[in-house]
Amino acid sequence: RVRGFRSIHFRFKVAYPTDIEAAKEIIGKAVEECPYSVPAKPGPDGPMYGPVYFMEYGDSCLELTTTVYYTASNTTERVRSDVNTRVKQALEAAGIEIPYDYVNVVVRDEDGKK
Repeated sequence: RVRGFRSIHFRFKVAYPTDIEAAKEIIGKAVEECPYSVPAKPGPDGPMYGPVYFMEYGDSCLELTTTVYYTASNTTERVRSDVNTRVKQALEAAGIEIPYDYVNVVVRDEDGKK
């Protein structure tokens, strides 16, 4: 954890056919472009923001996560809203589907027919 800063853990869900490396890059770039985010630590090629990880296979998605660091002078809500908006817009622009859960209800009559 970065001293003197706050952090928010984000979880982003993408569709199974998604190119994971492309989605990770898009999310990372969106975080870096957020005016409220700050680098997590210095790196060999400059400041490094929190990495984006592919964490798990969900029921209808692949889950990617990252941690965003920001200064205490910003509110959590402002940072969360900005990052979520940027990531959603960037994924949509890249044609990456953001899946959502839905229920398909099948009704049968007393004989078991649809």
